[in-house]
Amino acid sequence: MSDKPSAAHGDVRKSSGLSPRDRSLITVANLVALRRTRELPFHLKEAIENGVSREELIEVIAFSAFSRRPAADPTDDAIHAPVDRVIAKV
Repeated sequence: MSDKPSAAHGDVRKSSGLSPRDRSLITVANLVALRRTRELPFHLKEAIENGVSREELIEVIAFSAFSRRPAADPTDDAIHAPVDRVIAKV
């Protein structure tokens, strides 16, 4: 195994099986489900650049948060704030 995780990450991200847009949706969903919120701003920005809308991100975040326990309130500002911050910068 290589000691270059970024190379493996890049290889997976560049595979042709999924579009960059679909990969972004999956990445955001997984980060929310795994509670890896520090990584969200980068991936939210990337998702927007890949054509994912604010509304789609909110739906994916709400659905992913709902699937974990305890469930998050989809109207909670904690869900909307990262998306709003990223959109304001684009």
